Amino acid sequence: MIKNKNTYIGIFLVLGLIAIDQAIKTILYYKYPGLIYLNKGIFFGFIDNALAVIFFLVSGFLIFFYLCKEQSQKQKIPLLLIAAGAFSNVCDRVWHGGVVDYINIANLTNFNLADVYIIAGVILFAINIYKKQL
Repeated sequence: MIKNKNTYIGIFLVLGLIAIDQAIKTILYYKYPGLIYLNKGIFFGFIDNALAVIFFLVSGFLIFFYLCKEQSQKQKIPLLLIAAGAFSNVCDRVWHGGVVDYINIANLTNFNLADVYIIAGVILFAINIYKKQL
């Protein structure tokens, strides 16, 4: 049984962030399909090889779980953001055969709120490491 209150908060944070992203994706996917892009690749659609996608997903999750065990409490929030984004995008791959992207910047790239979670988590993680080294 989970005994740490922060663990429950982390679980609810991740589930809440996933729910928000999935709600937006579901509404757009079924009500406004012309506004979405189904990304079958990874990293803003640049890598579109199924074997490479599986390799990067598995590698990413292994690295993520290693980092979770090795990091201080201060690094948990960035890791939770990364987890929420990653799990939400994996749900898309299972349910839709690719990640549902709905934000487009100047016709250069497509992404979604889950990607924003991941990017924000990585930036916060890097900032915390940098501050720790000072």
